[in-house]
Amino acid sequence: MEAVDCLVIGHCDMRLEELASRLRPNRDFSGAFSEIRTNSVLVDKQQLSYSELFDELCRVSWGEAARLNPFNAPHSGAIFLANRLRRAGLGAEVVNFVSRNGSELVEALRQASFKVVAITTTFYVEPSAILELVKYIRSVDESTFIVVGGPYVVARAAKYAATAGTELEMLGADAVIFDTQGEQALVELVRQVSSGQFDPAGIPNVARWEPRTRNLVAGPRVKESNSLGEHRVRWTDFKADLTPRLAFLRTARGCSFRCAFCNYPAMAGGHDVSEIDAVCDELEELVSLGVRHVAFVDDTFNVPLPRFKALMREMAGRRLGLNWTSFFRCSNADEEAFDLMAAAGCEAVFLGIESGDPAILSAMNKAARVHNYERGIKALRQRGIMTMASYIVGFPGETKDSVQRTLDFIEGNPTTFHNVQLYFHDRMAPIEARRAEFGLNGSEYSWDHATMDWREAADWVEYAMSIEGGSTPLPLYGFSIWSLPYFRALGFSTEGFKGFTGVAAEVFRDGLAGDVDLADYSERFRRVVPLDRLKASGLVATETAG
Repeated sequence: MEAVDCLVIGHCDMRLEELASRLRPNRDFSGAFSEIRTNSVLVDKQQLSYSELFDELCRVSWGEAARLNPFNAPHSGAIFLANRLRRAGLGAEVVNFVSRNGSELVEALRQASFKVVAITTTFYVEPSAILELVKYIRSVDESTFIVVGGPYVVARAAKYAATAGTELEMLGADAVIFDTQGEQALVELVRQVSSGQFDPAGIPNVARWEPRTRNLVAGPRVKESNSLGEHRVRWTDFKADLTPRLAFLRTARGCSFRCAFCNYPAMAGGHDVSEIDAVCDELEELVSLGVRHVAFVDDTFNVPLPRFKALMREMAGRRLGLNWTSFFRCSNADEEAFDLMAAAGCEAVFLGIESGDPAILSAMNKAARVHNYERGIKALRQRGIMTMASYIVGFPGETKDSVQRTLDFIEGNPTTFHNVQLYFHDRMAPIEARRAEFGLNGSEYSWDHATMDWREAADWVEYAMSIEGGSTPLPLYGFSIWSLPYFRALGFSTEGFKGFTGVAAEVFRDGLAGDVDLADYSERFRRVVPLDRLKASGLVATETAG
């Protein structure tokens, strides 16, 4: 069996009901289960993600469950890390996605002997999937060195620095990387493990739990600052991972804004952007490999505005023929920018609006006003660009009147899709410093303040996600607007995507009142997701379906 220095794992998917079943017993004490409930559908007394619902609707409608999961898309973080390792002269492979049975991971581990397995944690909000991955790996080869890094680990380390050893012991990994970037730390760790001389105390931002002495051995904490342009991905090396014809791409790192509910800017550091020519060269390389859909994962893609306009002009001028999706700030755009992004192939954007109430936006330090959003939504709609708006209910200072203003805004300014989420109080976010001012108690999904508590906010969220109108509710967990380029890369039309989300929204609303029978939705589903499209996409087997 071939020996390779490192295997980088993107994401491990678990049944949503597994998470729901752990949260359900505490639903009277925390809003965590409520968030799951309003981001999924209830079928046969189990909470299903939209991907799971799609599979089940295929089974009921066409006789075979599909194999749909947006996490099958190339995992940008895993590919970026493997690229960095290869550029350092180390052997690295990628498993973009580990399904519920772990077959992809087991197959990769059987094909090669990996000295290190690196687990990224971009999409995890709790540790169960990480624990499952560690279990998989240990079952195949107990001697494999496992390192875990990424947002979940960094956030836990920041919040619970005093118990970092216990956190690491719980994960069951051999080491963790505590930096928000951690690229150089991973390179040095893999080098040392491959040479048989691993010394965690000598590698910045790396820590190892020693079970025999029950001590945490850690290197110094030094903020990494890696150039995106210098380490850009050589996509030709990852052609096999670009399935379907889709890539997720980062052209900037960090965020220049300081929203009061978000700790990301403080954790991620300054705003670093790639050169425009380098970005477009990368896009041209992707097009040459058959990619036709791109999701830009920059937290503030259209910031700064002059760079964004220049990038749009260059993309349009090169006639790349790409459809793309991104985050977007309505307050940082003008009419020329809207025209340019449409000409450059923009298909959809994610809008972090958060509230339709001016006072709440001010308290959130959103650096935007209601009229910015009204103008932006209208301009995007006029150019045929789909939109998903995200709102938060329950932020400190929220009242029933401010929630009603948000609901009025949603109704008066319909986006293609929307999501309303329960406020999550992060003690590392700037708003924590104003705890006394707002009479705030508790944290995460269990909180109250002078004008609302999480229970009242959860009721508002459920109502906001269930009302019928010009905008379709869409979950944030495992689907969201980022599933659109995945569907499109599989050959579905935008109307097919919207058709499925419309059926799913109906199942969601009916499920709030009680259990549902998916056979009741089969006829409509068959119209919007025809069998020939499923077969062409490879989501169902041609010889058995129908």
